[in-house]
Amino acid sequence: MPIAHPNSLTLGCDCLGTIQYFDGVLNDHKGEPSVIKNAVCIHEEDAGTLWKHTEYRTGKVALARSRRLVISFIVTVVNYEYALYWYLYTDATIAFEIKATGELSTNLLEQGATPSGYGTTVAPQINGQYHQLVTTNSLENFSTQHMFSMRLDPMIDGVKNTVSQVDVVPLEGDVGSNTNPYGQGFTLREIPLKTTHTEQGQANSLSGRIWKISNPSSLHPFTGQPVAWKLVPMNTPPLMAKPGSIIHRRAGFAKRSLWVTPYHDEQMFAAGFYVNQSYGGAGLDEWTKEKKNVEDEDVVIWHTFGVTQ
Repeated sequence: MPIAHPNSLTLGCDCLGTIQYFDGVLNDHKGEPSVIKNAVCIHEEDAGTLWKHTEYRTGKVALARSRRLVISFIVTVVNYEYALYWYLYTDATIAFEIKATGELSTNLLEQGATPSGYGTTVAPQINGQYHQLVTTNSLENFSTQHMFSMRLDPMIDGVKNTVSQVDVVPLEGDVGSNTNPYGQGFTLREIPLKTTHTEQGQANSLSGRIWKISNPSSLHPFTGQPVAWKLVPMNTPPLMAKPGSIIHRRAGFAKRSLWVTPYHDEQMFAAGFYVNQSYGGAGLDEWTKEKKNVEDEDVVIWHTFGVTQ
């Protein structure tokens, strides 16, 4: 099974500019501490235009540049490298990016053979096979997905938060109606996720779906609405592995784009502990069996995202 190896980062190659490095301390196979030199890189960089406006009446232009603080590290997972970046922007946006690089996972074809829909010939008799890497820890099988789970522990003006699913929807009235006379109106539909059994589901690019994390007891002074941040998801297809497969059992978290659970000290990994020895059903599948309140509570958000190609 794949094992992740953090990299020691090199100035001028992995990171550029004025850099602050931090060592990482992990455990080896015997449980002893192991130091990874320069495992984490922190630097600041220009991030393009923050905002701009040209006043057409006077021609006066106002513009501000954006900067971001970058926190990065790179891990090797067998033939892959994943370069992971946290971006903290001056407008309070927080973004996360994973750059997938490394080498293809390949196998040898017999002379004259073709992958027959299970891969792509990348050189004579060399097949880049379709495969699947599903990660909180790592699992591998044959398909074409690399999927990750991000654990987010929000505290929006305090620990009692509510998560809502927000979609952009057209107004119901027909063209010419009183509610939608020109037929071009649209609005937001917001559904609070009240329990672990409330339909918590998939990203939806067709409705511009986001999830809003709000604090019902903290109201914005101008709007009168609860203060909130929004999670803008990556629109990843759900897990392709079928029910009954070992991947589907072990990586139950990948069946949905979003899960919300009550905070618990020991619930740290979406697929549970000891994934490579698991028979499945651990992690989010287990934690959401019982119906629990997640409205106006100390909650944890789990977002599944990745690459399907």
